[in-house]
Amino acid sequence: MTSRAVVLAVAVVALAACGGGESPPPAPTRVPADLVPERLLDDTLGVFENRDEATLEIFANAGPASLVADTRVWEIRRGDRLVATLQISTVKPEVDLLDEDVRERFAAQLIVGQSSRFRSGDVEVFTATAEDKTIFLWFASNLYEVMQTKDRELDPERLLEELVEHQESAEGWEPLPELVDFE
Repeated sequence: MTSRAVVLAVAVVALAACGGGESPPPAPTRVPADLVPERLLDDTLGVFENRDEATLEIFANAGPASLVADTRVWEIRRGDRLVATLQISTVKPEVDLLDEDVRERFAAQLIVGQSSRFRSGDVEVFTATAEDKTIFLWFASNLYEVMQTKDRELDPERLLEELVEHQESAEGWEPLPELVDFE
């Protein structure tokens, strides 16, 4: 599954959401580490960053046309068994994730087949399921996340819900303003 996450991230380079400007763009942001907990689902799943050199090299050499500023990949495991992967990528400053059309283009590139949408907290989630595989895509103001699950014993929606709850309380989380419920 990790190689699929890598392929999905590289596919984003084909998207175009740039604007012209005379001043240099601000420095791209790094993926905040506090978005990912060490354990999930009542401590039954461990979350480990993938630091494999081949994986890191692919992301580091995405090319100048890439819209991605930084990417990190985590493996979600039940013991030694890989049950899901999580990729978090920040985008370059010229990519406007506040624009719904831009988010829909990301979804069209990253989710193969028919996708649907739902809300988890203050997050809009694109999803598709085939057999025992589920893919989720969601956005913050300067990043997107792709989680793929593959395990018949796993409740993918519960995993997503717990992860989003953690992220919404993390310092590095910047939600899309139009999706936040104001009281």
